[in-house]
Amino acid sequence: MRKNIIHLALVLGSVILGNHHLQAQNNSFSLYSGISSSAVPIYSTNQESILLNAHPVSNLVFRGSYNQYLSKITLLKLELAFHRIGGNSVNKILGQSGFFVHNVSLNYVTLGTLPYMEFHLGRFTISGSLGPSVSYLLKSKLENFRYVENVFVGSELESSNLKKVDFGVNAVVQFSRSIANNFDIILSVRKYHGVLDVSRVDLGQKIYVEYGEINLGLSVPIK
Repeated sequence: MRKNIIHLALVLGSVILGNHHLQAQNNSFSLYSGISSSAVPIYSTNQESILLNAHPVSNLVFRGSYNQYLSKITLLKLELAFHRIGGNSVNKILGQSGFFVHNVSLNYVTLGTLPYMEFHLGRFTISGSLGPSVSYLLKSKLENFRYVENVFVGSELESSNLKKVDFGVNAVVQFSRSIANNFDIILSVRKYHGVLDVSRVDLGQKIYVEYGEINLGLSVPIK
């Protein structure tokens, strides 16, 4: 009987300690900044131009998340982000000298809900996620920069004709290291692919937003 009581006490103690550990890591807040690379396939609507080539552009991204543990190895992140994406395409107008660069710049604010699975290796943690996000287009700018003999001669704006809302899927791999006071330094790599055609007009092709990100951040526990 005494052994059973001791065994029961040990079990209850381990459960209490386990729950206390889980509660200690229940809530945290993460801040990230990084670089995105994108080549959104939006090209000039000038009917007399021909596309020569397209190039990706790099921009800054800022991201924050509230992190809630669901178990010792799973957590849910509610994300808010601001990022600029776009692309460059080089075009030539038949019968004219020189060329013009069609620059696309799109500013989005994004809300995401991403479930994560974690694998702990001492002070290091590797985690991965696949989850949805919805984005709202704050500002779009499509501009043509014309060059003659590689000398800039002027620019003009084009209409964007893009839908305001985009929806897509994020694939994320994240590496973190625990430092003092349960703070974590985080390095994450992300790939986003939109599933909605964001073009409002029929240009003979569908336009899907797609970009990659690399972010460095810090996770702060909430007590």
